[in-house]
Amino acid sequence: MRDRGFLQKPQSHNGKKILIIGIIFVLILLLGGYFATTAWYFVQIKQGKKIVLDNPKNFTSDGEANSLTSFDRNFLEGGSHPYRGKSNGAEITIVEFVDYNCPNCRMVYKDIDKVAALYGNRAKVIIRQFPAVSIPGHEDSDFLSEIAWCSWKQSRFWPVHDYIFEKYDTLPHPFTEDSLDSIVSDTGLSLSVLKNCLADPQTKIEVNKDYFDGVEAGVRGTPTFFINGQKVEGAVTFDIWKMYFDSVNP
Repeated sequence: MRDRGFLQKPQSHNGKKILIIGIIFVLILLLGGYFATTAWYFVQIKQGKKIVLDNPKNFTSDGEANSLTSFDRNFLEGGSHPYRGKSNGAEITIVEFVDYNCPNCRMVYKDIDKVAALYGNRAKVIIRQFPAVSIPGHEDSDFLSEIAWCSWKQSRFWPVHDYIFEKYDTLPHPFTEDSLDSIVSDTGLSLSVLKNCLADPQTKIEVNKDYFDGVEAGVRGTPTFFINGQKVEGAVTFDIWKMYFDSVNP
């Protein structure tokens, strides 16, 4: 009996080893998946995705399109948001989620201005905020979004929106309340009204609502566009926009 017991112990010990190794392997897989996902989100937000336009009438993002229901379109397009173009009955409604620290948003903001200027009788371009403060270098994204939202309340959204992108390299980073004078003097904002708006808790609520609405709609990076409910991720240049609009019945 003692001999059989002696022979059984190594088998039990080996079983425990196998179990421990299995647990460690599973943990490694889980951690690997977590870090891979985090890295993927970082790339989406920091760099955007390449736009593929296989058919001028149908935007795709890396070969994939994502359409929303009419309810979801109202969820993104409804409510009160900064916009350019046709206020009601637009043939094409574009919702853009932006982060003011996003290099791709900065790269294409003039293209969006051109779209609004050229096709404003057919289109409505809506801007919503997506401040990804968890990304390194984006720590002041929420504050910049709050400034943009407050500027809309003073009917100066587009001058401020364009100013932040145009002057980005000369602005202090992180951007703080101490740096508001330059924006105010160059865009026609009232400093006192702006400061009161930034101090209002409702401002953070509105910016956070944009962000979480974006998350719910599947936004993972900036810029992300929704064209009549179809999601397109990445830097869409004006030549692609023109191809799209020219392909739709004028």
